[in-house]
Order: sequence, then structure tokens, then C-alpha cells
Amino acid sequence: MTWEQRKLNEVGVVIDPHPSHRAPKEEQGGIPFIGIGDVDEMGNINRESARPVPENVYDEHHKRYDLNVPSLGLGRVASLGKVIRLRSDIGKYAISPTISVLQFSENINIDYLYAYMNTPQFKKQFEGKSNGSTRQSVGTEMVRLLNLSMPFNLDEQKAIGTFYKNLDNLITLHQRELKNLKTRLEKIFVN
Repeated sequence: MTWEQRKLNEVGVVIDPHPSHRAPKEEQGGIPFIGIGDVDEMGNINRESARPVPENVYDEHHKRYDLNVPSLGLGRVASLGKVIRLRSDIGKYAISPTISVLQFSENINIDYLYAYMNTPQFKKQFEGKSNGSTRQSVGTEMVRLLNLSMPFNLDEQKAIGTFYKNLDNLITLHQRELKNLKTRLEKIFVN
């Protein structure tokens, strides 16, 4: 297996999703404006915590990024280095500027990159780029220069990515089953 070192901006595009950095006004019944804490790693949105904003924010945002392209989100303010999957199959939403949108070409396996970006080595590198005394952050330009270690061969990337995605799915399934079991036990002991 041949490995190579690449910069993030060499294998994909790093997008600042909301360049004005001004939070849109809140609008009840609007679409979710997600921060890194409003989404789990698999891309599921907690619609109770996400701030609702006018639907036209979606149109403005999606001129900058297309979630039909394989995409990840990378927390660059506060929850430094948290990696989430950005999904196109869960309805309209807009993304806070506290998250960098990472979009990749077809010759890069996104499941591999998701797994790699969750390694201690990547997280340490990311945290080393942070600045700020009260609220840690990493600028978009610094995100673009982060180093990736990856197999040169796409099939090897896919094999590694599939292994870790299956493992993540199994862990998620077991966590869900554990939560359901705890809920049933609580009902038994409360009654």
C-alpha cells in the first residue's frame, strides 16, 4: 500500500458557508441554521437545538456549496475538530460559519477521510492551529493547509473507509438499543 501526504485543499474545497459571519434573524417555522453542536457525527440534525431561520437563507447558502457533492463539516470554533457528515437527504438547512464545509472530488473516498479526520493525529494537528484566549478557533485558511495521510489507491481508501463506516454504524445501533433499554427500564421502575 502506497501512502501519500496531501494538504486538505489539494484533495477538496474548504468553504466558509456564511461569509458575513452575521447570524440570520430567527424565524419560527424556518429551516435549521446548524452549529456543530446541533448535528451528530452521522449528520442527523437536532431540530430542537438548531436555530430556525428564514428559508431564503438556504438559497443564499447553496450558491456557495452543494450538499449533493460528498461533504463533511469540520468544527472550527469551540468544538474544534469535530467532524460531521453533511447530508442532502434530510431536508433544507443552512450551516453556521463555525463549521467549514469540506467538499471532495469523486477520486477521494469521503468515508476514509471521515475516519482519518477522527484520528488523534489529525485532531492534535488541528488543535495546534487554534488561536483565541476565551473561544478557541481555527481560521478557514489554516483548515485548507491541514495535512492528510492517505492511501494513493482509491480502492484502498474505500476498503478502509467502509470498514470504519460499518464500525460506526454498529456502534450507533448499539447506542440506540442501549438507550431504548434504559428507557424501558426507567418505565418499569417508575410504575
